Amino acid sequence: MWNESALLSAKRAGMDKVIRAILTCPPVMAVKGGVRDLVWAVKGRGLRNPPLPRRPGNVMFVCFGNICRSAFAEYLANDKLARLGVRDVVCRSSGIRARDGKPSPEQAVLSAKKWGVDLGPHGARPIDREMMDASDVVLVMEAWQLKALEEEYPDLRERLYLLPLLESELTGRGSGYGRYNLADPYGKAPAVFEACFTRLDRFLDLLFDRLYRG
Repeated sequence: MWNESALLSAKRAGMDKVIRAILTCPPVMAVKGGVRDLVWAVKGRGLRNPPLPRRPGNVMFVCFGNICRSAFAEYLANDKLARLGVRDVVCRSSGIRARDGKPSPEQAVLSAKKWGVDLGPHGARPIDREMMDASDVVLVMEAWQLKALEEEYPDLRERLYLLPLLESELTGRGSGYGRYNLADPYGKAPAVFEACFTRLDRFLDLLFDRLYRG
């Protein structure tokens, strides 16, 4: 027989399940997303990217762990540059909290194959001063990452770019949270990875059209 403590624990577990279901149902998620967008419409007003340099030779993509977003961007960017015939540009990636050598998760590897990108051999690289000094352009995925690098490398501020904001600046579109953040797909469903990678694919075409065509 169940004792009082076990019954209470079961009730709490059931209540937690109900709360999670409520918080993740589409109408509630829509409201939460709307509130988040309103917050970022105000919070992001002071964020600006510096002017892009002319034909940078070294580009680095940075995210949290360098196993999903920045890793995919690095490999796809190098593929795109090769197809454009651009041979004098090097694209790399790193992570602010990367664990050296950590592989990309299975879902990232699977989703990347849609773009002909093989993340199987990838190992994460923690960002450091040498990498920063060697980079002409450093593209980060989220606003907090921009702030972290600005604080750690204040002398290199003019090399730092918030990738989603730069995308909005190049297209004249974008608002709310997504204007300043490309969310981490780690641990999420395949559709989330594909949406993230699709956005990175579009961004790279925009960026390289501006930097290396014509």
